Amino acid sequence: MRRLPLEFYRREADQVAPELLGKGLYLRRDGITKLARIVEVEAYLGELDPASHAHRGETPRNRSMFQDGGLCYVYLSYGMHFCMNVVTSHEGIGQGVLLRAAEPLRGFAAGVRLDGPGRLTKGFGVTRADDGLSLRSRDFAIVDLADERPKAVKSPRIGITKAADLLLRFTVKGSPYVSRPWP
Repeated sequence: MRRLPLEFYRREADQVAPELLGKGLYLRRDGITKLARIVEVEAYLGELDPASHAHRGETPRNRSMFQDGGLCYVYLSYGMHFCMNVVTSHEGIGQGVLLRAAEPLRGFAAGVRLDGPGRLTKGFGVTRADDGLSLRSRDFAIVDLADERPKAVKSPRIGITKAADLLLRFTVKGSPYVSRPWP
């Protein structure tokens, strides 16, 4: 499995997002290796996007989003669930791609679902402590699974109220692992 090059991440979030579909999220921690195929993502376009955490500029909470692409931005949503974004673009821009769902491949108990950003982070054991980590490290990475690139379906983002109509959600067509299928 090959880690994705930094150049992959250093583009606009809406360019990176559909290309993350079919890639693998890899984590090795406490002697356990986990791998899942990414099947659903949403792009957030920084300060120009009212739904983005970067919309109002850099804060201590979202500082990782304003770094060079290739890092992980983790935040607590509604005080209940951690959500993980792939930081994209260049330092100071504040763009990212929310990982919404993945297909478990290795290291998960039978029947585990990763369909939703909170379930995905819970399944991997990702917490706020992982905020700012490189997605190209030895034990935490997005990898090329060498599979054929899946057919992407573009649809409005879900679970938000601001700029929800923008077609910035991407899913693998026909995947039973997405959080909510698009007609």
